[in-house]
Amino acid sequence: MITVETIQLLFVALYVLTAIGLFGLLWRVPERLRRYSGLLIAVVVVSGLDLFMQWAGVGSVAVGSGEVQLTSTISQTIQYVVLYGGVAALGGASRRLTAALVVVALFPSYVTQFLPVVGLGEVAALLVIIAAFLLPLPVVLYLFFGPIWRAATQLPPQRRLLYWKVRNLILFVYAMVIAYIGLVTFGLLTDSVLTSLLLQYAGFVFSGGIPTFLVYRFTTDDAKQVPALFTTGATDHERDAATTPRA
Repeated sequence: MITVETIQLLFVALYVLTAIGLFGLLWRVPERLRRYSGLLIAVVVVSGLDLFMQWAGVGSVAVGSGEVQLTSTISQTIQYVVLYGGVAALGGASRRLTAALVVVALFPSYVTQFLPVVGLGEVAALLVIIAAFLLPLPVVLYLFFGPIWRAATQLPPQRRLLYWKVRNLILFVYAMVIAYIGLVTFGLLTDSVLTSLLLQYAGFVFSGGIPTFLVYRFTTDDAKQVPALFTTGATDHERDAATTPRA
């Protein structure tokens, strides 16, 4: 019989296999992108470790009247900084815009992580979760399709297309989570095993699928127009000039 614990272990194995595969690809990534690729692999490793800790029943800390899964809080912080921050940098966003996107995107995650501490009733907690995911959505969409997209239109076509693809993958996962919340709200999703499967799938697409997509793309011709990401020193314009082929 399939249980929630079985599903967790299966996805832990998927994270392990994904991390091993990405380590194998790392040597094919251009040197300037290996630092960010290493962070992407760290996202996969930390996500798998967090899921394993949940399966083992460790990593939670008693706070107030509830418990906080500390490993999940750390893992999701790393995921959102690396993935949301990375896609914003890929789109040519300024550091201020990148930071704003990460903070807004992290808000629903922190609400769901720390909600048990408040001790709300089931209905009230569900309403808070719905609000936590729906309220930041217009801001996320505005940043992705507004100022960040305007910055991306000034970039080389391959880099702009890569930003477009990763942005849409992130929004796909966001939509999956909102759909899941809707199903739970209207009582259409009550089976614990199916619930766990959908949540783990959405989590793996985000923290396993997107890093895999990016690292693989960095090994192709798409990487020729992508400057070093998550670095200090040279401006984005200077890095673009350094990686733009000259006649």
